Amino acid sequence: MSVKSDPALRTEAVAPAPARPAAAPLKVPHRAGRTHQLGALLTAWWRAGELDHRLAAGTNPRASPALAIRARRLTSPRTRRRLAAGLAQALRSAETSTPAFSDAIAPACREVLAARTVLDTLQRRLLGSEPVTPKGAAMLLELLTDGASPLYLYLHPGRLGSQLRAAAAALEVPGRSSPDLAETSVLEFR
Repeated sequence: MSVKSDPALRTEAVAPAPARPAAAPLKVPHRAGRTHQLGALLTAWWRAGELDHRLAAGTNPRASPALAIRARRLTSPRTRRRLAAGLAQALRSAETSTPAFSDAIAPACREVLAARTVLDTLQRRLLGSEPVTPKGAAMLLELLTDGASPLYLYLHPGRLGSQLRAAAAALEVPGRSSPDLAETSVLEFR
């Protein structure tokens, strides 16, 4: 049976599609974009520590796709909750008189207790709904995860408080003022 004789298989004549103008830009195939995005996702995951360090130092997150992905992850609600929980845990550990048997590095108790006001303010800020910058979140993550940071290693009195205040200031989106931070700075120096 031929296509012409069967009415179900017959199709109407279709006019040819209009020709694309010669000057129209060609679009990149969708798969190539996915491959590029997957590469950036893998880079952001594999090199998270290095990217965090660069973001904490002030590198613009738009400098690379991997930095942008990592910046989004650092400022996500989930990561903000985890940072706040880490700060709260450090404070609880410092307040405990007897250290528990654990693999975790004990915080520098005297420094953590001296910076209690800043830690409380940071926790509220992280759990709030206002946006934060990747730089500030990366600075806090480095303090929490680096065993040689002033959170765990006592080197100079007040060093932890200074770094926490710097991270708190870096969390602020430019153009937004925070009355909590101004109040905290005054309370810390009394």
